[in-house]
Amino acid sequence: MFITIVGVDGAGKSTLLEKLKKAFPEAFFTHEPALRLPLKIPVLTEILFGLDRNIIMRYRYFRNRNKHIIADRSALCGFAYSRTRSKIDKEICEFFLWFSPFPEYVIMLDTPVHIAYGRKKDAFSIKELERIRQGYIDGMTKYGYEFWRIPGMDIIYGMKTLCLPHKEDFEDRFVKVAREAMQ
Repeated sequence: MFITIVGVDGAGKSTLLEKLKKAFPEAFFTHEPALRLPLKIPVLTEILFGLDRNIIMRYRYFRNRNKHIIADRSALCGFAYSRTRSKIDKEICEFFLWFSPFPEYVIMLDTPVHIAYGRKKDAFSIKELERIRQGYIDGMTKYGYEFWRIPGMDIIYGMKTLCLPHKEDFEDRFVKVAREAMQ
């Protein structure tokens, strides 16, 4: 089962992932992009991220296919973040998305953008964070996820398929850990 944790910068992904690592020691944890590239050329960045998702991440998923795979970010992030970029960057991003592995589950930390901005002011403006947030929701809709909000939490839970093995047990464990992490 492939699960991804997404959200705008400052949403709380790192905090939640640390809790999940303790709760699911049998899972394989990974991060997208696998390569850390401090590039300032947007078009080149999108191309390299696209290649990263389609080669390195696909290999990691294949090698760990018999485990729960929990990723900090996924191909869906490229779709969301492309909302702050030029038309050519969006087109490059969407081209690579068609070939990227998509998770069965998407856990979106829907932290209010003013709170996320307060945590990481140097990353994006509040207006850009709102566009990214909306990009996640639009992406889940476009790529066929059913999603709903976990009651009382700033989490939107998206599911690609409804017939995953051990789904109920994993969901029960995840919601418990998420509630503890987000309090």
